[in-house]
Amino acid sequence: MGVNQDQFITTVAKCFLRDPVLDAIVMKSKTLVNSNIAFNVEETEIRGGEFHKLLFTYNYGRTGEITLEDARYEPAIFAIQMGQTIQNKLSNVYVFEEDVTLDGSGSGSVNLQTPIAGTKAYVQLPDKSIVTKPFTGSDFSLGASYANQKVKVTYQYNETVDMITVDGDSFPKSYELVMEVKVFDKDGEKERIQWIFPAFKPSGNFEMPLASDSPSTSGMTGKILDDDGVYGYKKIIPVSRVVNYSGIAADVGQIELDSGEEYTLTVYGLRGGLYAPVTLDNADCTFESSAPGVASVNAAGKIAYVTDGSAYITIEHTDSGLVDTVAVVCEAS
Repeated sequence: MGVNQDQFITTVAKCFLRDPVLDAIVMKSKTLVNSNIAFNVEETEIRGGEFHKLLFTYNYGRTGEITLEDARYEPAIFAIQMGQTIQNKLSNVYVFEEDVTLDGSGSGSVNLQTPIAGTKAYVQLPDKSIVTKPFTGSDFSLGASYANQKVKVTYQYNETVDMITVDGDSFPKSYELVMEVKVFDKDGEKERIQWIFPAFKPSGNFEMPLASDSPSTSGMTGKILDDDGVYGYKKIIPVSRVVNYSGIAADVGQIELDSGEEYTLTVYGLRGGLYAPVTLDNADCTFESSAPGVASVNAAGKIAYVTDGSAYITIEHTDSGLVDTVAVVCEAS
């Protein structure tokens, strides 16, 4: 993850929602065609004086919203928005317009499914009008005046289905939302970014356009809620394990040791700008004393008093060749 390199995000995110109570992933998507993360800071303006000039702005809150649009029709998104689970159960469904040719007495029978007992046949006649007739098993009759005519019959039957109930009492709960995108530079894929939001609350709003010239997609919007003072995390995962540093620095510039005292150095990798220092493994550095007879240092960066005097400890980061020094004053009390 280099600093000050031209980097680009050229893909939409893939994501999943995890129910933290059940510790289960309830929806996973790799086919998003659009995803958007938006944060806004609430602001109050203080104005006064001549021409009502802007004197001060006061920030008092942050809000976040996420939009996801999946290329697939995704039933799980609908269930999440409705605050429901998908239930597999026996239920009444319809056959649409089964073609039936009536016999010489004007009677007919449906064959695609078995009608529910006590339900009716909704029969569309050749003139497009619709009449309702009772079933006897799978049979119905229109009378001799309709002998040998072709009709279309709509009716109910029982089928085991995946069902989502839409009611006025159930609303979405919050989930952990994880989104990931890839970042590229001139040499190819550079890193992956994971956005992790511990408490994402879907809005409950749902729209499913049905059009003849394009497939239906699934969409979801929602708010990012405060989770113990945190809205979320942006985590940058390098494709390569190599991290570029602009310098290294020990945790101290100078130390004083009394007889018998020791001190173990902590070494940081500096990346510049807004990048926080990285704590390096001392095993990835070498340590050398300019005066081992005054202050010794071992491979783990532990400095020890030997006798009164002064010395410098030189630290070198093995991979980058970057160097820092620490002054040591040894003086017995």
